[in-house]
Amino acid sequence: MNINTKRTIIKENHFQTEANVLLCLFHKKKICPPHKRSLSLVKANDAYKNHVLTINESMVSVLNSQLPNMPITPANYGDFARCLTYAQTDALLWVNNVLTPLLSNPKTIVNRQKNINAIFEDAIKNANHLVVDPKANFVRDILISDLELLQGQFEMISIMLETTVDSITVFKNRIPEIAKELRHIVDLSKESVGVDRNKIDKLNKEIQQLNDDIKKLSLEIAGLAITDGIAVILGSVATIAAWPFGLVSWLVLGPAIFVASTFIVLDSIEIYNDKKKIEAAQGDVNDLESSIVVLDNLAIQFEEMSNNVSLLESHAQAVLNEWLLLEQDTKDALEAIKASLNNTDNDNFQTVCEDLENAQTEWNNVYMQASLLNIDIYINDAQLEAGMSQSEIESATQNGKTVTIFEYYNRKKIS
Repeated sequence: MNINTKRTIIKENHFQTEANVLLCLFHKKKICPPHKRSLSLVKANDAYKNHVLTINESMVSVLNSQLPNMPITPANYGDFARCLTYAQTDALLWVNNVLTPLLSNPKTIVNRQKNINAIFEDAIKNANHLVVDPKANFVRDILISDLELLQGQFEMISIMLETTVDSITVFKNRIPEIAKELRHIVDLSKESVGVDRNKIDKLNKEIQQLNDDIKKLSLEIAGLAITDGIAVILGSVATIAAWPFGLVSWLVLGPAIFVASTFIVLDSIEIYNDKKKIEAAQGDVNDLESSIVVLDNLAIQFEEMSNNVSLLESHAQAVLNEWLLLEQDTKDALEAIKASLNNTDNDNFQTVCEDLENAQTEWNNVYMQASLLNIDIYINDAQLEAGMSQSEIESATQNGKTVTIFEYYNRKKIS
């Protein structure tokens, strides 16, 4: 669906649902009440921010996990290794083409605030001039030019958001395909001679329980960042270390580990019990089954990331829909003012002033939502493990290096 088609659909929905509050700024009908559109952005924004943070955690997990060397490998190990490299490469491509612009959008909107407010102030100043001197046609022309500039600013924001949503649609298709390919290879491995699928599934279940418990703790940390609008630090937590072969931490999560003065706690009784259950299940599998468990969990990790990528489109589209409605509200309001100004018989410029002030108030409310939409995400390179105490995590994090999520992605290489 192209941009113009989406705009037409949004506009039609707008006219159907907002029929009673269409923006005629004269004849006693005012601009959309302050907070009306900005409040509707709040719900879309909250879901969006949660999902953006989740997908960054998922992406860090996928990019940091790796295949360890295995003395016994499944027959199709080579296929899996090649496919995993393609998967991680495509994930990084998705980051560069979708996620990085997505994270930059709120900053871009916020950076336009000064310019948009300056145009509003100039427009209001010119409207006030016309209150005093209704016949100042040159001021009327300048005011009309201000209104056109405002329309252009809002349209540029919507186009930027539309382009981002389009890029999500374009680049998401390959990721689910690779996820299915990885899963197919793992399923074939489970059919190998000498493999007990039930034992593999039991161990996988215990590993996934540990991962789920860590993610719950991460959600608590992330929730503080989203609610309070403060920076959050992601980490690299090895959920499975020194197993099955060597000292390679092959399965890594990227949870939120720190916000404000709060660190994640990875030595809870739940995590302790999870690790004990994993150790017990490990003793029941042979070397070949251990190898398949490695492949299985890496495939599961990529499947989760693929699902998050697919869900992101709907959250981003919800935010875009609100912005398109906002743009339509503003366009209707400014067009009504322009129509009145072009009518030289009309001299009700006090109403023009009031309507412009209402429009500026609504924009400022929306601008505040855009600033809250921004999430400052950092990542720390400390090597953390499930079972570490809060003080151990704090010490390791302080000794590690923290960079912005943009720097992390820019430096990431797929080997």
